[in-house]
Amino acid sequence: MEKYSHRDRLEMIMAGERPDRFAASFWRHFFHMEHHAEGTAEATVYFQKTFDWDFVKINPRADYHVEDWGFRQEWSHNEFAKHRKTHFPVTSVEDWDNIARLEPTAAVLAEHLRVISLVRKGCGKEVPILMTLFSPLAVAGRMVPDRQLLVDHLRQYPDRMENVLEIITDTYVRYAAEIRNAGADGLFFATTQWASGDMLTWEEYQRFGVPYDLRVIAGAESDALNLLHIDGEDWLLKGTPDDVHRRIKAFKAAHDAGRLIIGPGCAVPPEVPLDNLRAVRETL
Repeated sequence: MEKYSHRDRLEMIMAGERPDRFAASFWRHFFHMEHHAEGTAEATVYFQKTFDWDFVKINPRADYHVEDWGFRQEWSHNEFAKHRKTHFPVTSVEDWDNIARLEPTAAVLAEHLRVISLVRKGCGKEVPILMTLFSPLAVAGRMVPDRQLLVDHLRQYPDRMENVLEIITDTYVRYAAEIRNAGADGLFFATTQWASGDMLTWEEYQRFGVPYDLRVIAGAESDALNLLHIDGEDWLLKGTPDDVHRRIKAFKAAHDAGRLIIGPGCAVPPEVPLDNLRAVRETL
């Protein structure tokens, strides 16, 4: 029996206080179960009940953000294989004119609000739940078959692309509010690869990223528990449980439990052995 609930432990860390132990959460895709709300929720609840993480990060289909705009994919029925992308809504600059504001009741957006409600019901009140939401620029990046195409459009047609980002941002500002209404505590806000000098200059990100990001985050309201995600490297797949034990112990020796939450660099690859994840949880 632990001294604090998961929610209490996170609140202590956010206040800079030392909790009873280090906090952690890991997440992964279950590609073969992501085809509908019930499957996504079932996999998420199963994963949480198996490892009892300090918060639940809902890991939905990576392209759910753009499916209502015409993105298409063939579902994977293999736990370890991604869905196959078959159609992108934007292949030329003129295609951006077809991107109109979505309501939260759009089919796929509404499906993922149901995911949140089902996960909340399955996990109970004491586990904080974060819903994955990409930045507006990252959403635009999912609409094109090649990220360089979006970079080219931003540089060649900046005013036109600002109008597109306004539409995306307006859609997801209102969706962020509905995420909270559905039962999430906040956003897992992901820039994916776009907050990187490999894609854009800092000046370009200040124009096409920052102002839109801040509006979406604000849509979740000031009391939201939000996590900003920038991709990093994962090492769990390469090690043994003993390696994981040693790595977590090294983290704990180097950091204050009131200043660190242990997590993956990105979604844990499905191939990571469950024993490695158990090693994380056991070493906290």
